[in-house]
Amino acid sequence: GKNNYQNEELTFKIATGNDWWFHAKGIPGSMYCEIRRKRASGPHLRGSCRAGCYYSKGRENEKVEIDYVQKKQVKKVAGAAPGFVIYHTNYSMMATPSNQLEELPS
Repeated sequence: GKNNYQNEELTFKIATGNDWWFHAKGIPGSMYCEIRRKRASGPHLRGSCRAGCYYSKGRENEKVEIDYVQKKQVKKVAGAAPGFVIYHTNYSMMATPSNQLEELPS
């Protein structure tokens, strides 16, 4: 999703509980992206983190911290604007912004 309405739809209407959800830490309005698999490998995680950086407002930064967690840990905040969420038990990874796709194992 590239805006709060797309993020809301992606997170709560399309994603399932075991999908992986990514967000640039501390950067409001940044893109969410997801991996549609229960077990994500290192290359999948790194690729999603790089894309999350690139399509966020942190694109110009050398490195961006990305939080990631399974979608089932992401909760809507009652009465908050669309796309505003909270999450717990997340992991974090530093990543360099890139929109270059790489060959990943299936």
